Amino acid sequence: MVSQGKVYLRGLYGFRFLAAFSVFYAHLEQAKGWAGIPNWMFHMGTRVAADGVTCFFVLSGFLITYLLLCEEGETLIIHLPSFYLRRMLRIWPLYYSWVLLVFFVFPFIPFMKFPVLGTVLDGYFLHRFLLFLFLSPQIAISLYSHPPFGGPLWSVGVEEYFYLIWPLLLKNIPRPRLLLGLVGFVLVMPVVRYFILKFSIQWVGSIFSLCRFDCMAIGALFAWIRMYKNEWLQCLFQRRWIPWAVWFWALVHFVVGVRYGIFTDTVYSLVFSLLIVIVAFHPFPLFSLESAFLTFMGKISYGFYVFHWAVNVCVIQFFLRFVHVQNNFIFNLLLFVICFGMTAALSAVSFFGFERKFLSSAR
Repeated sequence: MVSQGKVYLRGLYGFRFLAAFSVFYAHLEQAKGWAGIPNWMFHMGTRVAADGVTCFFVLSGFLITYLLLCEEGETLIIHLPSFYLRRMLRIWPLYYSWVLLVFFVFPFIPFMKFPVLGTVLDGYFLHRFLLFLFLSPQIAISLYSHPPFGGPLWSVGVEEYFYLIWPLLLKNIPRPRLLLGLVGFVLVMPVVRYFILKFSIQWVGSIFSLCRFDCMAIGALFAWIRMYKNEWLQCLFQRRWIPWAVWFWALVHFVVGVRYGIFTDTVYSLVFSLLIVIVAFHPFPLFSLESAFLTFMGKISYGFYVFHWAVNVCVIQFFLRFVHVQNNFIFNLLLFVICFGMTAALSAVSFFGFERKFLSSAR
């Protein structure tokens, strides 16, 4: 079971990269707007970044739960020390290396100063640094502000909270009771978040808007369904029009940005979960995400997600100072290609030269 689960992980590398790419693209457009560079015709707004992070959360909930259930099915136990060690070696080396750069290197490089991003060199430097140090960047960002180039780490902090708590619950709480609680949590959380955002102080509302554990819970529910009630999914996907409908919904909503009020994240999480199941277990030839390029980019997507803000800013700064292109389309195209290429190159160097050394020691 475990090996089977790991085989299927490859089919989701492309899915992971598409989520990272949506965040990269939205932030590139946002940075260009701050620098006074006209956006080009594919501008879709920062909401695409939020939807991409929601996709990350759903994928995390699904993968972690599925692999833990596979382990339980094969060994009859969930071995928590091994799980936590693997997560630490996957997340912490790059996370803490980047935190040190954000707080102790980037603020002293004049070239990396950028409109709106501000600085960490203020009266709250120590507060923010300690919160980042203890894997709580989402709290630091809610209480104070985004440290330049450290913003993407907030979702890593949210996922670390999930990784800490969810395996403990999965191992120690009777499964029927846990599933009932999970469903109740998914249904109640959007309403709770709405009232907190409406009536609480700003920083509390900000934390609740960032900590979308219900999105991860939906991914976990679909992992359980795939593991123990797969006949439901088999029956659903026997109708060939359903994968078409799910993909069409996802593409249209990503481009148009349809919202569902307080249940927007819930609806998107449900559809992302269906897409994960389709990609991993019911491949749909027209939208296959298993190409060599997507697989490669999926493997380095953690670094791609972490590095993209800093690379975008550096490239934009360079263009503003040294490159003068009159044609707006060509200018935007060059920015996109160079930002994407440099982010991918830096991510590949990080993965194969740094991150993979820790991953190999986890096996």
